[in-house]
Amino acid sequence: MDLDTLYADALAGDAEAIAELEKKADHLSQHDRTILHVESMYGHPERVRSIMKMFEQIFFLVKLDTFKQTALHLAADHGHTEVVELLIDAARALSSPLGDDDIHDPVEDFIRRADEKMSTALHL
Repeated sequence: MDLDTLYADALAGDAEAIAELEKKADHLSQHDRTILHVESMYGHPERVRSIMKMFEQIFFLVKLDTFKQTALHLAADHGHTEVVELLIDAARALSSPLGDDDIHDPVEDFIRRADEKMSTALHL
């Protein structure tokens, strides 16, 4: 089964496709990258959207690979602006409202996170 079909079937509720996608989500690829890292790096907005719908967890957004990069770093570094926008929007949707006393914005922290070379997604 090709990946586009896998994502589409999983979103449609196909139990086998969901199980297969969950296996892929649990398996880290080279450099400890999640499926969100990989799909962001290759600039697949529909797949990124599918992952974010299926796995609505901040974990995928903030997961670091061996170079201390998030999926946002990889999308930005490879020039995939649509994917960058999707990831930032996902961070906004997942961040909880902050009280007046909080000075840290989780979305800003996500965007400003530096990799091992001290580069943020904005630098890239």
